[in-house]
Amino acid sequence: MLANRLSRDPHQQVLLLEAGPADRNPLIHVPIGFGLLYGHKTLNWKWVSDPEPAFNNRVVEHPLGKVLGGTSAINGMMYVRGQRADYDLWAGLGNRGWSYDEVLPHFKQSESYEGGANAYHGASGEWHVETVRFSSPLADAFRQAAITAGIPPNDDVNGAQQRGIGPVPVNQRRGRRATAATAFLRPVRQRPNLHVLTGALACEIVFDGRRARAVRYRRKGACSAAGAGREVLLCGGTLHSPQLLQLSGVGPAALLQRHGIPVRCDLPGVGENLQDHLAVDVVYECTQPVTLLDELKPHRFIKHVFAYLVAGRGLLTFNGSLVAGFCHTSGDQSQPPNCQLAFFPAAVARIGGEAKSLRLLRGMTAMAYALRPEARGCAHIQSNDPAIAPAIRHHFLQSANDCREVVEVVRLQRHLFAQPAFDPYRGTEMQPGAALHSDADLLAYVRATGRGCYHPVGTCKMGRDALAVVDERLRVHGVEGLRVVDASIMPTLVSGNTCAPTVMIGEKAAPMILEDR
Repeated sequence: MLANRLSRDPHQQVLLLEAGPADRNPLIHVPIGFGLLYGHKTLNWKWVSDPEPAFNNRVVEHPLGKVLGGTSAINGMMYVRGQRADYDLWAGLGNRGWSYDEVLPHFKQSESYEGGANAYHGASGEWHVETVRFSSPLADAFRQAAITAGIPPNDDVNGAQQRGIGPVPVNQRRGRRATAATAFLRPVRQRPNLHVLTGALACEIVFDGRRARAVRYRRKGACSAAGAGREVLLCGGTLHSPQLLQLSGVGPAALLQRHGIPVRCDLPGVGENLQDHLAVDVVYECTQPVTLLDELKPHRFIKHVFAYLVAGRGLLTFNGSLVAGFCHTSGDQSQPPNCQLAFFPAAVARIGGEAKSLRLLRGMTAMAYALRPEARGCAHIQSNDPAIAPAIRHHFLQSANDCREVVEVVRLQRHLFAQPAFDPYRGTEMQPGAALHSDADLLAYVRATGRGCYHPVGTCKMGRDALAVVDERLRVHGVEGLRVVDASIMPTLVSGNTCAPTVMIGEKAAPMILEDR
């Protein structure tokens, strides 16, 4: 979206480098294809963390889009902004201009909301937001169970308040995935001042003194350099942007020296402050043939194909969750939500721990996570080769408060499944299993089965403290002509999915970049 906004000015020359290919694969554009993209060999970087000590030494998988549109081309498409307090906290940390009231216009500017424009939504932007176009009696049961348990109904979790349970808002346009590339890039590709190179891996930022002057990149086996007359803008995401900074001599001096990289700017916070949500599932057998497994049977699936081709509806629009829920795990709904709920009308057997090795079962899954974990990790280069992934460490479940909250999350999920709305469908508890009751048992279950939510942020945090990497205008501290414009600049994790806030960051950054030119 940043390339779109900057190239509106015909006096600006914009070069976009993308390491992956063009977004031609049909799995990208038909929403249900997301399940096959998480393990895709060419459209996904497929990075994993180092073994996590408090996760039974398991690794955390990182599906990262390696294609035009980035991770918006492979994710679950949920459009969730977070809470007012998230952005007011950013402003309270000294980042002027980033309060909720100040960022809301930027959310609205890029949005085309199916419900029309109002105080919280825009309707004239390029990025389409609509309610998922597939329904299930199990999702209806989950919503009713939540309401019975005291969670209020809420048809718009991005509106006046986040608290409540309702339908999932998704980045789709009449049932097709709306990515950053299809929404913002494709309509303007013919602008003469916008140049796009795919298959171009950025290797190093070239400096003249303390000013960024060019980017070296590798394409089709050859190394080239692209000069930057004004600025270099890093939009690689929470794991790639700190990697490129470190490879270019901007980062913790000791780390750079260990890999033989000359220190351009000793900036200790580059790669620190990594945050992500920790997801946990509670799974039950389903006694009725109404699960995703049943809908995929040939006689039903052909009806879904017809519904998709005719009206852009049905199973093929499925994005992974049919419910958006936000509540407090204590049951006190006067408290700000500290938990996000999602619902999947099936059970999944993960074979060998690989996201690509999945088998559907006749079941139903509640996925949930605490919204504001205390865990802080890091991403550090392991080599001066840009093709080698950094060492990623999350430090999940090393905080007593995080451990307490994940246990509360599991108990909440069980409480929802125990509601009368599930009486016609509820079978045996498959995970964690009815034999596990104590806090210690449930925490052990999370250590053995929990996973990252694919919401990494924070490794180039915005601020003024010792670990800050960029200022409130997203300029990298200590150098010139260089900004970071992606989820890595978030000083703290938002209360929900991270794609919508990331697009907002680009929308807000564009006028600042043009003003400072």
